[in-house]
Amino acid sequence: MTAATGWSATATAAFSGALLVSAVTGIPVGRVIDRRGPRAVMTTGSVLGVVALLATALAPNLIAFTAAWLLAGVGSHVQILSSRRCEGSSRARACGALFVWVVSDLRPELG
Repeated sequence: MTAATGWSATATAAFSGALLVSAVTGIPVGRVIDRRGPRAVMTTGSVLGVVALLATALAPNLIAFTAAWLLAGVGSHVQILSSRRCEGSSRARACGALFVWVVSDLRPELG
């Protein structure tokens, strides 16, 4: 990635930043899931994920790329928390399939 863009090797710090952001957003997202249920939160996470991945692909500079990956951290964590909340419900299989799809979609990006 650094060779293709000419950005410094610190661009990989965006991935660590995304993990940090996802950890920080865990409690507030969990509270929203408790109040509103997983459906709306999972939909929001999906939209955030799409926007974030499009933004990383189109990022013109390192700052935009880092901001997009931070947004991806929030989106992926929302997906993970929402899918965990679906356990035991009649929608558990659909939630699990969506989670597997999101994770498998991010895996090539992460290395």
